[in-house]
Amino acid sequence: MEAKSTEEFIAKQRNIVADIILKFNEVEYLIKTIISTYISSDKKEFIENVLLNNLTLNFSSKNNILKYIIENDNKLTDNSKKLKNSI
Repeated sequence: MEAKSTEEFIAKQRNIVADIILKFNEVEYLIKTIISTYISSDKKEFIENVLLNNLTLNFSSKNNILKYIIENDNKLTDNSKKLKNSI
């Protein structure tokens, strides 16, 4: 009986780990898509598959680029609001 509950526990843990990995991969894919869209180059496939490849650029670096994009976009949005208000 004890062995069966241990096996069930291990199976549950493997499912949890697999779920985390799948979700992390999905987040990383979305970040790559956002970055390549922000760059808006006709070489989108090259950017996504080579420059933003996991072996070329780690998750932390992609996250830093995403933060820059968000900050830059907020500055542009704030500046355009100020411009509209001044007109």
